[in-house]
Amino acid sequence: MTCSTLYTALITPFQEGSLDSSGLQSLIERQLEASVPGLLVLGSTAEALSLTSQEKMEIYHCARAQWTRKSLMVGCGSHPTQRAIEECALYTDADALLVACPSYSRPTQEGLLRHFLTLADKTSVPIVLYNHPKRTGVNLEATTTIELAKHPQIIGIKETHFANILPLTIHLRETSFSVMTGNDNEAYAGALLGTTGTISTLSNLLPRDMLSLMEAALEKDYRAADALYKELAPLMEQLDQVSNPIALKAAMEHFALPSGSPRLPLLPLENTLREKLQHLLDLCFANSLSAF
Repeated sequence: MTCSTLYTALITPFQEGSLDSSGLQSLIERQLEASVPGLLVLGSTAEALSLTSQEKMEIYHCARAQWTRKSLMVGCGSHPTQRAIEECALYTDADALLVACPSYSRPTQEGLLRHFLTLADKTSVPIVLYNHPKRTGVNLEATTTIELAKHPQIIGIKETHFANILPLTIHLRETSFSVMTGNDNEAYAGALLGTTGTISTLSNLLPRDMLSLMEAALEKDYRAADALYKELAPLMEQLDQVSNPIALKAAMEHFALPSGSPRLPLLPLENTLREKLQHLLDLCFANSLSAF
């Protein structure tokens, strides 16, 4: 299996604090209509740490029922390693599992190596590594990823530590291992360095534009990619002002898309930033970004 060019890291819509099931179905259908090739549920954008076990399973089964002919990735895994194995076993019908480095415990590189190799040996679904040092407190170094890429069950990485991108693409270029960026503002630059795609938050709001950007970049149509990136970059920057998905949910709410406020400990976007974001959104859509 190879990973898709673009995965949308889907938000979890809430309504009065509860899971908005019909809103979730609507968001998935919107991604299908935009021809997005991959969907990620239960990631950090989905506020997975704030979901109950029952909610997680409902989201997973809803996505699997709708997302039938395209790649479905599910965020899972925790620590200790045995608990991560048990969690991964819940999603046997997924196409891939996105597994982050264990947070807070800050294992050594050897500990990370053994953790992921143990998971890969015990899990039937292909694994995509997720390196996000800002969230987990530990960096999965490029040399460790290159070693993990030798395992047939470990098929890719969502890499948010940009310094790792070039060594990964250089060493893994001739393999089937997928190196994907995990920050929207680095997706185009990553493609220039040889990544195979991206896992995007902005594509919740603008799936067609993000797909067009990645396709143009990977096809080396730099004129089209440059133009798209210039239009999208201010919005990417604005959405990154606070912890994801606070600003993203405010943007989706602005266009009456299912969203709802994030759950505590995250708070809704404060008014000053909300006003700036709304002004930018109206300006972007008054120009040439895709309409709803």
